[in-house]
Amino acid sequence: MITLTSKKNVMLSLILLVMWLPAHARAQASEYEQAGFYDVTKYELDNGMRVILKSRRQARNVSVRLNVDVGHQNFPCGKQETAHFLEHLLFTGTSKYSEIELDDFIESHGGTWNAGTGSEHTVYELDIFSKFLNDGVEMLHHIITDSTLTAENVARSRKIIFRESGGKPSDLRNMLYKNEIIAHAVNRAVNRIFPGEDYVCRDLDNASSITHDEILDAYRSYYVPSRMTLVMVGDFGLPSARKLIAKTFGQLKKGAGESISSRPTPGKAQIGDDVLYGTLDPVLGTEADVYILYRTEGAFSDDRYALIVLEDYLNLALFNELRVEKGVAYAPGAGSMVYDDYGLFYVSSDAEIDETDATLSLLQEVVAKLGRGELDEKTLAKTKQKLLLSMARGYETNADFAGYYAGSFEEIKRFGALQNYEKNIESVNAEDIKRVIGKYFHPDKQVIAISQPTLTYTQLYSLLAFVTFMIFVFVFRFIRRRRKKGQERTI
Repeated sequence: MITLTSKKNVMLSLILLVMWLPAHARAQASEYEQAGFYDVTKYELDNGMRVILKSRRQARNVSVRLNVDVGHQNFPCGKQETAHFLEHLLFTGTSKYSEIELDDFIESHGGTWNAGTGSEHTVYELDIFSKFLNDGVEMLHHIITDSTLTAENVARSRKIIFRESGGKPSDLRNMLYKNEIIAHAVNRAVNRIFPGEDYVCRDLDNASSITHDEILDAYRSYYVPSRMTLVMVGDFGLPSARKLIAKTFGQLKKGAGESISSRPTPGKAQIGDDVLYGTLDPVLGTEADVYILYRTEGAFSDDRYALIVLEDYLNLALFNELRVEKGVAYAPGAGSMVYDDYGLFYVSSDAEIDETDATLSLLQEVVAKLGRGELDEKTLAKTKQKLLLSMARGYETNADFAGYYAGSFEEIKRFGALQNYEKNIESVNAEDIKRVIGKYFHPDKQVIAISQPTLTYTQLYSLLAFVTFMIFVFVFRFIRRRRKKGQERTI
């Protein structure tokens, strides 16, 4: 039996709990964390399309991002520009509007739009004055569903894609690269890290052979709700936003895209004791570049945040060792290339051509020190603070928020919520760094590549001087013989 007094105690406890929870949450939040940054409304439409909404009233604009789960890596070598083709084609006109009219419509409503195609995703961007949000979203829906993917537009887009990459490569040049008669050392190394024909293409031309029908097939397969995530951040009310989305993207019908199998993870890295060099790439230069590459797990590995911190830590450590202390390099550093399910990590440095072995040893020693636990705690703390401050100042606008959410939809799909970047970075410690060094960076797991020119400029000038001299000698002897024969005829 619950007495009146006990009821009062229960009620008081509930009130205190409600008062304590927000205060406790604030106390637990990182000082670098944007207030409410990870609090988003997320749901899925009946057709399978994912939606992420964030109402922010600080500015009178809305940033909309549409992430389509298709990129270069969804297609084989020779066809990898297919996703890029689609990105361009959806801006070339619809049954109602020409390309110029589409641009004019968005600009006259206080907006801008753009798009970009990456290895695994294509993202469409719309930023618009909040008063015209409905018009902007309806137009975005219109180009996704009603663009005229004609053969003429395909031909025009093909030319633009080539212009973006510096022009169409000649058949001869493409053949030389495809057969590795010309090859860069780093490309050879990445092929060792990610073995398989289509992970690192040797083709320079990935657009010429794509047909109109192949583009239409890709559109029907990939531009379906189950492969799309719509993000909206800015000055709007949640109920009205949900109605707008239901009226537009909610009307998309399910497609065949859900049956497309995901891209398999590359096979085991092919590690060898040999050092990989390029062939005729680069042809000319004055210095070399030394790389050590390691295979890692993907963006959703438990090691993700430790590797992020390690990358920045190594950038500072390599700079201090190779440039400040030894004076042997201008821009040593570390970097990574991370996909959803696999990735690679590298350390690199420029070097004098005759000092590549010494530079390689320095790179290896810096990494080995961390494996032995020789990690400077002050530098680690400085590295983490730098990353946290970069995050804090890098995400201020609606466009910043929308871009982050659009790039994090897979994270939400896998974990059910956005992962707190700041807390995860703050939690990385020296033992985490030592653990990932031991897991990925052992000497028997590295691939070494050295990129150096076929000829230095000094060698080129010497060669030209030699050739010029030989031509001079040949001409001199030729003229001398002609004169001698002429004199003999005269006699």
